[in-house]
Amino acid sequence: MLNKDDEKLYSENGVAKPTHIPHGGTLEEIAINQKIEVVHNWKQRGNELYCVCDMGHHGSFIPTTHIFTGTDDKGLPMLKKIEL
Repeated sequence: MLNKDDEKLYSENGVAKPTHIPHGGTLEEIAINQKIEVVHNWKQRGNELYCVCDMGHHGSFIPTTHIFTGTDDKGLPMLKKIEL
C-alpha cells in the first residue's frame, strides 16, 4: 500500500504506480489450494514421539505414562495410558 510520500514520488518522476494483481482469489481460497498432503511416519523412541515425513523431522516428548499405539484416520498419533 502506498503512502502519500510514495504517491508524490511517483507523480514527480512521471512513473506509473505499481499495480496489484491478486493470484488465487481470497486468502481462504489460497489456503485451500496450497494445502499440502503429507504422509506422516510416526515412531516412538523412549518418551520421544517423532515423525519423519516430506516436510522434515518433527516431534515432541510425551509423558512416560503413555505409549504410542498408532495413528488415526487423519494421520495424527494416538496415545494410550499405560495401566500397571
